[in-house]
Amino acid sequence: METDLRHRARSVRASFAPTYGLSLLGWVYAALTWNEPNRPLMATAFAVAALSTLALARLPMDRIVAGRWREPFFVSWSVSIIALIAAIVAADGGITSPTTLIYLFPLLFASLSYPVRSMAIVYAAALSSYAVVGVAFTPDPDPARVLMGLACLGFAPFVGVLQAREHDRERRELTRSAKTDALTGLLNHTAFKEQLDAALPGPMALIALDVDRFKMVNDLQGHAAGDAALRSVADAIRSVVRGGDICGRMGGDEFMVALPGADRAIAQRVVERLALALSLTPVTASAGLAVCPEDAAERDALMHAADAAMYADKRNRTRTHDEIPRCSPSSSGSTT
Repeated sequence: METDLRHRARSVRASFAPTYGLSLLGWVYAALTWNEPNRPLMATAFAVAALSTLALARLPMDRIVAGRWREPFFVSWSVSIIALIAAIVAADGGITSPTTLIYLFPLLFASLSYPVRSMAIVYAAALSSYAVVGVAFTPDPDPARVLMGLACLGFAPFVGVLQAREHDRERRELTRSAKTDALTGLLNHTAFKEQLDAALPGPMALIALDVDRFKMVNDLQGHAAGDAALRSVADAIRSVVRGGDICGRMGGDEFMVALPGADRAIAQRVVERLALALSLTPVTASAGLAVCPEDAAERDALMHAADAAMYADKRNRTRTHDEIPRCSPSSSGSTT
């Protein structure tokens, strides 16, 4: 989401320069054809477009893009620009005017920058205003010419739509790949810490998990078996967590699960369910938990506390925090 908002803000800023350029060319066109009707009106409309864009450029664009009213704001802006274009085209004799081509710019911008609903509104405004100008402000209007113009305006920007959608898909895939552990499909170390930061300092429980004797699995059965074991641990984790919980592979055979809003009792029940799920896998695991804010309120301190509890469990001694069951294949899920 944050990446999409940054892309939206960059797209809006990128539209300023073409708008200034078109306004300047419009003034030049009006000056070169000043003897024809309605030139002061056209020059004024181009000036309004340039000045409104200048005013927009001075607004806090990042805050606007992140705000809840961004869609009405930008749709209103695009529709206002389309109204100016319609006035210019009508003043220059209707849809036979070369200024008709300016309609393409707000449509291309909407295609590349707006969500589907907003884009549909902008398209409807542009095509309907083109039809009105074609019928009401064009001398001897030709229905075939109006229809062909509508078709070209409607379909031409879709090349940009298709390209933009493909780029968005590739960008989302790259973002997902950068945050996901390739072997298990869980969050990687960096992405897990980022999401943990976002959830803190709210109440939560953090579970640290470490596969027992994982090196022995690799040495005796091979790395393929080790990879399969890690995937089975990840599947076990996914089977017991809620949709909003944060699950990550921290590296090697170490995993962490953050449970936003959970207290120690809830986390202990999750560990028990995890022990049961792991009983169906070829490995056992040691687990430790820490609770925010009781054990720690800062990310690194909370992770260290959960790690300490997990290693205490692995050593089968008195733990730093409350007693929690070891994730083992025993039916009870208790420490062995």
